[in-house]
Amino acid sequence: MIGIIGISPSRVSQNFGLNACELSGKNFGNLLFTESVYRQINTECKHLGFEFSRRLDGVEKIVIPAANWISPKFKFDGLVEQLEKTQIPVMMLGVGIHDMNTSMVSDIPQSTVRLLKLIEERSPALSVRGERTAEVLNKLGIKKVVVTGCPSMFYHNQVPYIDESRLLSPLSIGLSATRYSDDISCVEHEVLQRELYKQIRSDAVKLMYFQSEQSELAILDGIASSCDEVRLAKYYDEDVDKILDRIKIKGRYHTTVTNWIADSRRLSAYLGSRIHGAVASILSSVPPLLLTHDVRTEELAAAMGVPSLEISKFNFSADLEGQILEHMDLSLFYPAAKSNIKKFMSLYEAMGIPHNLKNQISGQFMPYDAFIE
Repeated sequence: MIGIIGISPSRVSQNFGLNACELSGKNFGNLLFTESVYRQINTECKHLGFEFSRRLDGVEKIVIPAANWISPKFKFDGLVEQLEKTQIPVMMLGVGIHDMNTSMVSDIPQSTVRLLKLIEERSPALSVRGERTAEVLNKLGIKKVVVTGCPSMFYHNQVPYIDESRLLSPLSIGLSATRYSDDISCVEHEVLQRELYKQIRSDAVKLMYFQSEQSELAILDGIASSCDEVRLAKYYDEDVDKILDRIKIKGRYHTTVTNWIADSRRLSAYLGSRIHGAVASILSSVPPLLLTHDVRTEELAAAMGVPSLEISKFNFSADLEGQILEHMDLSLFYPAAKSNIKKFMSLYEAMGIPHNLKNQISGQFMPYDAFIE
């Protein structure tokens, strides 16, 4: 039996709104890579959560679907202490750096270093999100590192197919932006992200996905206070009634990956700064343009061949469709995806874990129905 450390996708799917978001780790994007790992493993899995010392009966190996865990801000004392008390082989998939550069290696907490070194000792190698993460681990003395991107790309257990024929004018666009703090009155540090949120006004934007935005989730669930509504209107620079209508009509959050993919398939392109918004789009066969804004999105876009543009180079006052078409370069995607899926296959096999991955491109989706408002 394989133990999985992380969130429980099934618990998330049984809840709604803010409760579901909390169970997802305060970001529905965590569903994508966690559920992908469950689908990739071809044997019985047991959800361990993060407090698992009394739940290890029958567990022979442990897999950790990870995210941007390597940071001066994050500590993993409890997790590493539990693992150190066992001799169970442990594999980590898709770990990355967060809000740091290679000069900050000495600031990484010792519990994080202990965790990474324990996994290096007990697994074939650490699967990391990108080259910068690999460089940080090498500076920590960790050499068994493989750049794979995120396992979420292989939710279908194959290389996803991207349907370029969708890129015909007029585009119907799915949009997402990045805001983790609910203090939406303080926007100085995220001016460009705010401009991206405000694109909800565009007629070309048919759906807007929310992954962690507490206020918008409260609006969609009908539990927002009047103060929340006023602050949200100020953030979007919009009349209260108008922005509430826009969010209710276009806004979506997803507690299952299948619903996320179903919504994405209704569109012809994705635009946004959320890496898992771009991945969900790809899993739907829809071409994405990821607006990179930090080391996480930059290294993942590079490692996975996702079409991208640095957010400061995007002209928010210009035509959305024209810029998407201008910067949509899919030439790097298939070479990267074919290489990365082979790496994941090799890691599972070296770990002795049966898997469902196949190094082939998934079948082309049937033509999608045009989005009707």
